[in-house]
Amino acid sequence: MKLAFAVTLTTVLVTAQGVSAQTLYGSQYMGPSSPAILYLISPATGASTPVGPIGEATVSAIAFAPDGVTLYGNGAIGNKFSLVKINTSNGASTKIGDTGIGIPFQDMSFRPSDGTLFAYGGGYIFTVNLTTGVAAPVGYTGKFPLGNALAFSAGGTLYNANEKTLDIINQSDGSVTSSIPLDYTAFGPLGSSRANAMKFHPNGTLYASIATGFPAIATTLGTINTTTGVVTPIGLMVLGVDGLAIGTSSSLGTTPVPSSWMLAAIGMMIALLYGFIRRRRSSALHAHSRQYYR
Repeated sequence: MKLAFAVTLTTVLVTAQGVSAQTLYGSQYMGPSSPAILYLISPATGASTPVGPIGEATVSAIAFAPDGVTLYGNGAIGNKFSLVKINTSNGASTKIGDTGIGIPFQDMSFRPSDGTLFAYGGGYIFTVNLTTGVAAPVGYTGKFPLGNALAFSAGGTLYNANEKTLDIINQSDGSVTSSIPLDYTAFGPLGSSRANAMKFHPNGTLYASIATGFPAIATTLGTINTTTGVVTPIGLMVLGVDGLAIGTSSSLGTTPVPSSWMLAAIGMMIALLYGFIRRRRSSALHAHSRQYYR
């Protein structure tokens, strides 16, 4: 019985180590003079729970590094736009450095193969230095419509979405290599629906923040079908969500998972304890037998 318990406990702990919850975050801002706020977003309903103020205005782009833990953002500090790190426990940010361009990023995303940060700003594609924050131009997409969400798929395809099309971007020169129409029919006749942020979930779902109306009168969490272009609403988020990021775990209320060495130590302790109990039981039985037959 005790052996079965020990084996079960060790199996549960090992299994738990391989499981990582996916958490959806959004950054909200209501204009260049308003402080941005970090939110936790329910992927099932769009319900938005505030985490805390980010500390910059115009945080219209956020993205997790490939580790799924380090959250980066782009915001206005004074009259300059900077790359920042964002604490997912309280929303507070730490400045890395100025991007060197006088416009915000509409969205940004990490290339999964090598961890290069790509950003969309003013119709241009940039790469961003994670040490200095400086943005280097890759090239012009050929257009600057409304929305302009940006996301890498797990396979390394770079997508850009706006109020009309879902485009695939050439990562060498920023040009559009292919395009399909986006269908916002499900968002009603309010007009000007557009994807202003998007990120791929590891399961392949492309989540997007959809602003409707101009200026926006609603911000909805939705999904984009990369084959058909159909955009499907999930539920309303807090108005003004303009950045979206998916991490591997939440620092809010998440129980830390034991590390490999700790699991090994626990397993060894269980084995030793079980062996000790067996030896004690065996000694006791032998002593009882000797006493009984004396």
